[in-house]
Amino acid sequence: MLTFRVLMVTALLGASLPSARAATIAVVNPGFESVALAEETSSAFANSGTTAISGWSIFDLGGGGGGQTLNPGPASAAFPGGAVPEGNNTALAQSAIVQQALGTVLTTGTYSLSIRFGNPADRDDMATPSSFQLFSVPTGNVIFARVGIAFAGIADGTFADFSASTEIMAGNVNLGDQIGIKIVTGSPTVPGGTYYAFDDVRLTLDEPSRVVPVPAAWAMFCGGVGLLGLRLRKRAAG
Repeated sequence: MLTFRVLMVTALLGASLPSARAATIAVVNPGFESVALAEETSSAFANSGTTAISGWSIFDLGGGGGGQTLNPGPASAAFPGGAVPEGNNTALAQSAIVQQALGTVLTTGTYSLSIRFGNPADRDDMATPSSFQLFSVPTGNVIFARVGIAFAGIADGTFADFSASTEIMAGNVNLGDQIGIKIVTGSPTVPGGTYYAFDDVRLTLDEPSRVVPVPAAWAMFCGGVGLLGLRLRKRAAG
């Protein structure tokens, strides 16, 4: 009888386990496709708080920094074949901050931010690396960041995926703050000489969810109940 009791207790304890719910957080114009560009053309280069890249604000870090969008096209010298990670366009920037305030606030869970950076084949390497971060809009606090993104880690004419993540616990000072994404692009040796390309901005949140039944545990529980009933019937018949 003790064996069956142990089996039932074990099954009940394991019958329900917490699960995680993955959610994609909306980013406006994450692939920089909001403006339809002809092949091998770009939008106007701009800086100083403008929204030349739709949905994103651009701030010059000095030395003529700024950004724009580009549709490289199949004959592109920068990205041969016109291959970009998402859609037809990619964003370009140098010596600039490109950022977006998101329509959500910081909550508990694990945040993951991924961006694909490109190294144009027809330009020299950058003098300084790029970085990106998730930040608190009201305070400017950096919640987490990825730094040291350099052309050395990206083959000429291609893009590479860079990501960062962190778990936000109860008690975090930024909980409840509106959050945003900030991309800080490096500076060229010669102003205007080269740029970083970036595309396919993705932010997800894995947050703890309600307790849900685990099928295998429920099967164990039901089996235990059945065996216990069989034992009781045998005892009654004896």
